[in-house]
Amino acid sequence: KVDVKSHSQLEYVRKKFILPSGLEMWDWQLVPKVYAQEMTLKEQILLYAKILSEKHNISFERVKKIIQCESQFNPMAKNPKDIDGRPKYGLLQFDMNTFRGENIWDWREQLEQGAKLMAQGYWKKWPVCSKL
Repeated sequence: KVDVKSHSQLEYVRKKFILPSGLEMWDWQLVPKVYAQEMTLKEQILLYAKILSEKHNISFERVKKIIQCESQFNPMAKNPKDIDGRPKYGLLQFDMNTFRGENIWDWREQLEQGAKLMAQGYWKKWPVCSKL
């Protein structure tokens, strides 16, 4: 059982100590507060891109540059008229006709499909951004 009293960035926690004699004693101990921090969307994207890069043995730095160039890490990015005149969507700016996933707006699906294409040598699917 732990009782807690708060004080800004520190907190008192009631903790059980066992003395060398075996006697149990309860006392308050001042400890720093610990907060769980969620990852930002960009951090999640980078982590998944790194995992897929390692899985497919492709350059993570190159994948990261392509994502930055294509969408600035915005999974909802839309280019109404790409260099081929057609609209492109999402993190890696896929064409609606060539995207093979279930949801073109799902950044995980975009990364999965993109990493597979890159691993097969299809860097040309990103003609401008893959040359950076």
